[in-house]
Amino acid sequence: ALKRMVERRVLSQEMFDAIMKLEISPANRIYAIIEWIVIRFRVGLEDGSLKGGPGFEQMFLEKGLMLRSQYGSFADILDARIPLAYVHFVQVMVDTMLICSPFALYKDM
Repeated sequence: ALKRMVERRVLSQEMFDAIMKLEISPANRIYAIIEWIVIRFRVGLEDGSLKGGPGFEQMFLEKGLMLRSQYGSFADILDARIPLAYVHFVQVMVDTMLICSPFALYKDM
């Protein structure tokens, strides 16, 4: 999924290389990506490229935490009979990244 994000220019090659160099298991790299999404969101709020009140910030951070917790409990689902659920979950993660990244990456919109 990360290579596809690089191909679609959602993730830069430098970011891809940095994620691959992390000393964590490949299964846990998603946590680094979720962290990156939240950091980019916070930077967007601080530099003024994203506008919204405390409710907007709270909802986004709440959804980010929910995404992280859902992924954390996902191993239990994989142990069940539905291994294709993983593919669906990764697709949802990539779609979320594709939707959220333009808002956090551009200062002037």
